Amino acid sequence: MTIKKTNISIDSLLVQPYDPSSRVANSYPGFIYFSKRHDFILFGKMRGIALALTATNLTFATSRHRTAHGSFRADLVNVDTNETVTSRSFTLRIDSATEAVTERIDLILKSDMVDPTCSYIVEIRDTESDELEVSTPILFYRYERLPHGYFRRLNASLSVDGVDYCNIPCDSDTSLQLKFGFESTYPSNLRMPEFTFRYVNGDGKQFDAQCSVVQKPDFVVSTQIDEGLCGIVYGEVCLFGHAIASVIFNADGASVSGRYSGDDCSAVRDYDRISGYDLWRERLNRAVGDEGAAARAMERAIKDGELAEEAEARRQLDMMVGLTSVRGKITTYANMTRLNVLRGKASLKVKPAMLHSMFLGSPGTGKTTVAKIMGKLLRGAGVLSKGHVVVRERSNLVGRYYDSTFENLRNAIEEAGGGILFIDEAYQLNVPEDPKDPGRDVIDGLLTLLADETQRDIMVILAGYSEPMKRMFDMNPGLKSRIPESNFYHFEDFTAEELTEIAMRYFNANDFVLTEGARTKIETLLTSDYEARDEKFGNARHVVSLIETRIFPAMANRLAKIDEPTVEQLTTVTADDVPVPAPSLVIRQRRLGFAC
Repeated sequence: MTIKKTNISIDSLLVQPYDPSSRVANSYPGFIYFSKRHDFILFGKMRGIALALTATNLTFATSRHRTAHGSFRADLVNVDTNETVTSRSFTLRIDSATEAVTERIDLILKSDMVDPTCSYIVEIRDTESDELEVSTPILFYRYERLPHGYFRRLNASLSVDGVDYCNIPCDSDTSLQLKFGFESTYPSNLRMPEFTFRYVNGDGKQFDAQCSVVQKPDFVVSTQIDEGLCGIVYGEVCLFGHAIASVIFNADGASVSGRYSGDDCSAVRDYDRISGYDLWRERLNRAVGDEGAAARAMERAIKDGELAEEAEARRQLDMMVGLTSVRGKITTYANMTRLNVLRGKASLKVKPAMLHSMFLGSPGTGKTTVAKIMGKLLRGAGVLSKGHVVVRERSNLVGRYYDSTFENLRNAIEEAGGGILFIDEAYQLNVPEDPKDPGRDVIDGLLTLLADETQRDIMVILAGYSEPMKRMFDMNPGLKSRIPESNFYHFEDFTAEELTEIAMRYFNANDFVLTEGARTKIETLLTSDYEARDEKFGNARHVVSLIETRIFPAMANRLAKIDEPTVEQLTTVTADDVPVPAPSLVIRQRRLGFAC
């Protein structure tokens, strides 16, 4: 037997047939359109099948830490005849700094190549060793045998230890079974279709699960969910991706016995979390005939949503490139404000932390992004009621007349109520050489707001370049008394390494891969740009602008010479697409005196 030589392992596989007009065909890689289904309708215009592969770099975090390579073959095999219907060889390459990637591979598959009475399997094999990496079964149904009409929904319930509920709280120890009852007239001579379950969690995350079917004495479709539920949860049981029944419950609410039935277990088209609570309350009230059943869990559900948002904000803050000191300081500040809120609720003495702050740093260092995260953290801590961010600058605040300036500021304050008023490049409001400059009116109005003890539900952040911001601060004693220096956040320029990391994340987020030559050239270019930076250097904005205005256009021009570029070509950035650093312009001044 040939020993596996590749340093890549393929761990999971999803399949999705498509026709020329489908979303899978017209978006790449289109992973959001894949599911864990194995049953598909055989439509006449089918032209291919897309595979979503999760591959792991086996040398990651080892002494042999290096770029991983592997050659593989994807086969669609007719299980009944043992014939290979379609096949494709491909190679994978995983950067040495990357642990795992998800790649898409497309196989040609037309409808006349498939026999819907047969079973199929998709296999991924290592080309050199012929070792099977991963496989998944797949079945096709003719459209005229589409079985939706054979099933009529009867009821839906949540089951724990054999007891049915309309609503039940879930924690880490809860193993929840969801059951859907149907009246079935499905012909016994036809193979049973695959039922799948998909659900939207209270935090907005979507999941798929497999279903089991019990046909006697009743036709019941069930699925098991063991963890991860929070807030209002909406789930659907599906045939061929089409929802035929649903259930909705509050994973943090009160336990309510019973089942949903009739229209209260019908699928909801275009479900959204905003209206989810109202839908759950209406269905639960009808199911139990108790107007207060849903209301008893309302406060808990809302609080859970806030905690989930706060947790997501902390995750976003931790994931940001660089800004180590800013991240640590904001985390400590959010924890302190939460402590004060909890002490206040316990009737203990509290000295509220001052909210208003200054963000100091160059453009593109993440000041606005961090302000949005801070708003979510303070909302979760109970300090701000909304946590949203309203961004203004001099041009939005200063009007032609005094009254209009005052009105602009008042509107901005009202809009930011419950959240953060973020004034960007705030130093532009300070023009000391012009005593009649209307920016003074904005500063005076802000000082009035900052001094108002009744205005607890708003935070003001003044942002801009460090030096001019400090000069404005030193020249306005009112600001000194209302914004402590402990609330100064210094956003340092990103290093050359951090700029490269930002670029790599941008490419990954937009489904692009880089050759080693392209990566090396980008590192060299960003290092050169960093070393030549001035006070107007755009940091992260510079990186995004470089990619979108120089690298992508160069890539487009290169691919324009290829009639039908492959998927790999459409996603690969090469060294030819990356511009070379501009030569440094060194001015040598003539020296006076004796030469050395």
